[in-house]
Amino acid sequence: TDVVAFKFISMFNRSNVESVWPGMDPLNLKVTQRGETEKFLLVPFTDICSPHKNFEFVVNNADSIFKDYEIIVTAAQLNHREYPKNIHFIGRIERSELFSLYKHAEFTLFPSLLETIGLPIFESLEFNTPVLCFNLEYINDFVQKFNLSPYIFYLDNKIELSGYNHIVNVKEHSYRKGEWEKIHNLLMEL
Repeated sequence: TDVVAFKFISMFNRSNVESVWPGMDPLNLKVTQRGETEKFLLVPFTDICSPHKNFEFVVNNADSIFKDYEIIVTAAQLNHREYPKNIHFIGRIERSELFSLYKHAEFTLFPSLLETIGLPIFESLEFNTPVLCFNLEYINDFVQKFNLSPYIFYLDNKIELSGYNHIVNVKEHSYRKGEWEKIHNLLMEL
């Protein structure tokens, strides 16, 4: 992204850097069927150990902000610690199962603090599933570039999340019907 290119130029003092969007192939929309399940949030991480992935945000808020949801994580569980009961580690999965999870999730939870692209954001949106993430420079770059503001919900800090469950409840009835603007405006009123 342009943000990554700018940081590269600043760090290595190079002027001949070109930012190229790698694109994303349309996803194969043949997804496996899932039965009726409890509401869940998807955390599409394969690595929860890297500090920039900010998985601690998920752990620290599982029993509070996200207490009404099962949290499915596409990484292996670390054996040396306890996790809240609503966090479920499923490890690496086939793409078809990942696509099914995107399709059926209430939200994709993407708390990463730094990424070059953040492919799970685009994969999630391919299935009309909104994304919860932090308001960060790398995200704002492609939110503006691809006009994603109605589809991205920012998690700025715990204090501002007091209305989170209200937004999820509204989204439950409307986001799959294409009423993104309504949800976005409700979030802005909080």
